[in-house]
Amino acid sequence: MATSKVFEGEQTILFIGKTGSGKSRLINLLAQEKIAESRQSIVATTMKCQLHSVRLNEILYRLIDTPGFGDSELSQDEVSEQMRELSQLNVQNINWVVVILNGSIRLTKETATILQNIFSFLNLSTYKDHVLFCITHADGWNEQAKLRYLAQLNENPVYQIYPDDSAEKFVFIGAPDPDERDSKDKELYVAMEEEARNTLLENLSYIKAFNLQDAITKWQEADTRNKRGHRVKEE
Repeated sequence: MATSKVFEGEQTILFIGKTGSGKSRLINLLAQEKIAESRQSIVATTMKCQLHSVRLNEILYRLIDTPGFGDSELSQDEVSEQMRELSQLNVQNINWVVVILNGSIRLTKETATILQNIFSFLNLSTYKDHVLFCITHADGWNEQAKLRYLAQLNENPVYQIYPDDSAEKFVFIGAPDPDERDSKDKELYVAMEEEARNTLLENLSYIKAFNLQDAITKWQEADTRNKRGHRVKEE
């Protein structure tokens, strides 16, 4: 398995999630500036992969924003076509893949299927230690609410690659944008934003990167074998 030669002062993080999940919001929160287009902008969604670089606490973070997927179910081929844009960014290695889920919306079968296809394309069952699930819109959730949500997730195959004791792979974030809230409560939301940023950074501590192209190549080889097998059966 190829690994990165990237030193500990640099982290590359790939963000994936459904349209409206808060993906761009999280990137902006980490960067402490609005570098990623949000749903409220003129361009409603991220239309192509974008790479943003910011330096925080003497660490260079390379943040990759990917197109948000919609409500309709995408096939493996359609997902892989979208994700192939990553190669155009000239990114060789990934430290973390952050999967963003909107905690205020029930996870649908279509969303789970799309995520499963993305996991397959990036060979994330092999690199599962590099995956962090981030549940947004979770401000005010108590432990019972978090456990209920995790129980719901465990009903879907994409999350079953993790053992029952892997709750540390899930982080709950509630950080409304202070600029979009009533000015009298701004101080409260700034504090919530800082807490959310610190939580993310703690969970995204340095981990040796995996080679992105290796992961994609393994998927392509497996996909070719599967298609060849289907053709043989049809004959």
